[in-house]
Amino acid sequence: MHSLIIVLTCIAAFPVLIMVINNVNQMDKCTPHMIRLAFTLVGVGALAVMVAPLFGKPSSWGNFLLLLGVALLFYFDRRRQVWCKA
Repeated sequence: MHSLIIVLTCIAAFPVLIMVINNVNQMDKCTPHMIRLAFTLVGVGALAVMVAPLFGKPSSWGNFLLLLGVALLFYFDRRRQVWCKA
């Protein structure tokens, strides 16, 4: 059961990490620093959840559900804001 949670958490964290990298790469110099920091922290958190089992840290259903929610928000977000209107 524990290995199932690890696999599901990694599957949920990978698209979050990819979408964060994509969004950060699309930002320009007019992007507010708090937006940039928020995306960076979400990406670092997703990466940490993916590598935590390598260091013996347990995953939980809470981590999986949280990452799944973030992944769904990123994937189904239809309100793609323009960060700089120049």
